[in-house]
Amino acid sequence: MELPILPLHTVLFPQMVLRLLVTEPPHLEMVQRCMDGDRTLGIVLARPGKTLDDIELCRVGTSAYIADLTEQGDGRTLLLVFGQRRFRLLDYRDGEYFVTGNVEWLPETGEDASVGVSVVTELLQCYLADILKPLGLAHPFPGEVEITQEATELSYVVAMLLPLALSEKQRLLELPGPAARLEAEVPLLRQQIEADRQGGRWRSIARPLGKQDAEWMAQWRN
Repeated sequence: MELPILPLHTVLFPQMVLRLLVTEPPHLEMVQRCMDGDRTLGIVLARPGKTLDDIELCRVGTSAYIADLTEQGDGRTLLLVFGQRRFRLLDYRDGEYFVTGNVEWLPETGEDASVGVSVVTELLQCYLADILKPLGLAHPFPGEVEITQEATELSYVVAMLLPLALSEKQRLLELPGPAARLEAEVPLLRQQIEADRQGGRWRSIARPLGKQDAEWMAQWRN
């Protein structure tokens, strides 16, 4: 299957939302063509190369549905995209305007993840409580979002929330399924909780979910 590919300095996970400000003419052309079609593009992490014009595209990315588009009136376009499915980028080419990739979809595979869900949920509650305690908040997303108990979604929520290096987030994205992802996230959560407590400080969530984000997630997940 072919997808228009948008290289970014970020990692998008399935079932997550992302706001993008598109400014480059090739990318604006890509967005317009996507809107004229099925509103879907592929997002991959781009690693810098030896020169500014030389980048390396990671081979595992996420398809994204353009849920909302706002033209800023100054040649820029603001997008709200919803992560859908992981894919492997088999090959890609520079088209007339933008990059197009040949991709294959990646299934979520692996063993039962129920134990991982239990352990990660407990650690996630501790992590969020530590973050929000100085703000006087008793719940991470008051009245909006509960911690999911669905293994695949939970594994992606944790991967998104933790303030990890992009290389680590990419590693989590590439793991074969929720059981492996949750297992990898247990030590990461423990390390982050310990680091925050020892440092006597709290970290803001990497990209907090707001009310509108939560509404889009609920709408496009169903």
